[in-house]
Amino acid sequence: MVHIDVDLYEPARAAMDFFHPRLHTGTMVVCEDHQSEARPRAKRAIDEVAAALGTHVVHLTTSQGLIMKPQAG
Repeated sequence: MVHIDVDLYEPARAAMDFFHPRLHTGTMVVCEDHQSEARPRAKRAIDEVAAALGTHVVHLTTSQGLIMKPQAG
């Protein structure tokens, strides 16, 4: 599991770009404040990565977002 808690686009994107290739299929990535209107740039970075992976962000009731690494295909 990876937990990302950054508020800006660049570090959020860098964290996803670093961790994602190292994760096993089904690994969870929790993105803090994904649904926060105060942090739209971090949300954009996470949404871009999810779209590139062909998956989506699951919105949690804690305002976090969750991505699971899909199978390669």
